[in-house]
Amino acid sequence: MMFKNDIYTLIEINEIHNGQDLFYYLWLFGTSPTAYALLFSVPIYYSFRIKKSIFFLLIIPVIFIVEYKLYTYLDSPGDLWNGFFNALISLALFISFYFKAIREVIMKPLF
Repeated sequence: MMFKNDIYTLIEINEIHNGQDLFYYLWLFGTSPTAYALLFSVPIYYSFRIKKSIFFLLIIPVIFIVEYKLYTYLDSPGDLWNGFFNALISLALFISFYFKAIREVIMKPLF
C-alpha cells in the first residue's frame, strides 16, 4: 500500500532516529515474512521428501493457496491483489531457489 500511495517515509532508513523507530521498522517489515517463512518451510521441506511426484504436485499448490489465504486474511484484508502479488513473488522465488530439486522430484515415478 505504501508504494501505491507514494508514502515512502516508513521504508527510508534515514528516518530511524531512536530505538522505538528501529523496533517499529523491524516489527513492521520483519514479523510477517519471518512467520510465513517458518510456517511454510516445514511443509515444503517434507514435500521434497515424498517418494511419489503426484503428491508433490498436489501439495505445493495447496501450500501456495494457504499462503495466499493467510496473507490476504491477516496482512491485507482490504485488497486481494496484494495477496495475489505476494503469491506470484513466492512462486517465482520458490522456482528459482529450488529449480534443481523440483526437477528431481518431478522425474520420480508419478504414482
